[in-house]
Amino acid sequence: MKSVLIIFVLLLAYAGGVFGQVSLDSFNKEWSLTQQKLKEDLKGKKIVENKAKGLTILTFEDVLDNFQVRVDYTFNKEGQLTAKTITNSFGERDYKPLFDIFKNDAVKRYGSKFTNKILKGKNSLIWQPDENTRVFMIYGQLMVQYNILKNLKPKSGN
Repeated sequence: MKSVLIIFVLLLAYAGGVFGQVSLDSFNKEWSLTQQKLKEDLKGKKIVENKAKGLTILTFEDVLDNFQVRVDYTFNKEGQLTAKTITNSFGERDYKPLFDIFKNDAVKRYGSKFTNKILKGKNSLIWQPDENTRVFMIYGQLMVQYNILKNLKPKSGN
């Protein structure tokens, strides 16, 4: 029994070292990150880099409140961080708890005034705390995403 406990503790320590722990505070606040700084901060983690339409998306797996999540950071062609996304990884097991965590965080930070829409067949809760920021919670079919978009370009004609 003692050896099982030791193995369990070692596995937890290993998981903590490999996955770290993303926090919603840092996720919401750190907007001055560069791609290089983010890669340095995540040294030792597997980072997948994708490029499309002038954007660079850095994706990695992490842990949020004991749930494994996928985290994406999107940079524009000038290297400015413009979007962050956290998505659940295991469907039914973590969908509901992460939905509650994401929604409670968004309401705490951005208020209870949000729009409920259907975008591309998925339910979306949308906050717009200022003209430069949009917060989306997209959910449905056992998937939940928490998205924050910043540094939005002003609409033409304004």
